Amino acid sequence: MATYWWSKAANRNYALAQYELGICYSWGFGVEKNDEDAAYWYARAANQGFATAQ
Repeated sequence: MATYWWSKAANRNYALAQYELGICYSWGFGVEKNDEDAAYWYARAANQGFATAQ
């Protein structure tokens, strides 16, 4: 259920949500594990200057 809300916020360009969604995809929390999707969300967060994602 958390991935639903992270996804909504991530698509509205909230860097923290993008990072957290990357974690979900990295570990398979609430979604199927997918390293490509994880990298995509980490990169989106990093491009906004979210230091932890960098």
